[in-house]
Amino acid sequence: MQNYQIIAVPQFENCGLQKEVLYKINGEISVDNPLARFLPCKNMPRYEARFFVSGKGRLLRSKDLLYILRKAKGISSAFYGAWSRHYFGKKIGYIEDKVLLSDEDLISDYKCMRSGKISLLSPAQISLAQKELDYRFFQEEAKHILEISQDMYYRCDDFDINKGLKDYLTRMLRHKEAGMFLLKDRLGHLEYDSFKEYTSRCTAGECNWFGVMRSAESIRSTFSLCEKRKPIDNAYQFGASIAAQKSDMSSERIYYLMARAILYTGPGYDIYFCYADEQAA
Repeated sequence: MQNYQIIAVPQFENCGLQKEVLYKINGEISVDNPLARFLPCKNMPRYEARFFVSGKGRLLRSKDLLYILRKAKGISSAFYGAWSRHYFGKKIGYIEDKVLLSDEDLISDYKCMRSGKISLLSPAQISLAQKELDYRFFQEEAKHILEISQDMYYRCDDFDINKGLKDYLTRMLRHKEAGMFLLKDRLGHLEYDSFKEYTSRCTAGECNWFGVMRSAESIRSTFSLCEKRKPIDNAYQFGASIAAQKSDMSSERIYYLMARAILYTGPGYDIYFCYADEQAA
């Protein structure tokens, strides 16, 4: 698996602008992936080769970003397909489950468990309980984000960023449900009817993802403590946090982030598609 990213780089040094990651993904770009056209290859036509800048990657124009946005479903399907082929016939050793505890009762249970005292809940049960709280919190947060984004975002003839954001938030809720179902399955509490209803709302790629993750040998929950969360008040910062979630291969994320990049990457920036370590170097 490789780390790829789309990044906005200031055209000049000491101009007050900062480099910004617009999209990041960990996966394999197969030949059927529309993003493959932005990778270097042998016998490349001269008119195409001129867009590749040493140490930076492939320069993207506005029409390239629009192309990626329109091909979001094909890109997502190709990423999920390559991911499934990578793990075909293999079994994941363990899933790392990072949990941010904010509920006082769950923090108390975790501290008892860590100190060796008797705890009523296992690590998986603590993780599931926190995920259920996070899911309800995100339902309310999603409504708040949609409200504040209506004033910030506007319609464009080529795409609708507000619809893209709404679709992405719906996808995020599905992903959080997937995390809960994985833990319920591990605890032996998976209900067939509710799981069947959930899979009816998922894409084929998401169902394959769940099947691979479900076959993992174990789930290792690691806990961190935090104060009670507050809803996000800045739609732009919310978009920046989405761009960094490199494990999300969904079409909704691609669509929203490309729309955001087209609308809000102003003059003074060049946009590149590259390997993540290429820009780090």
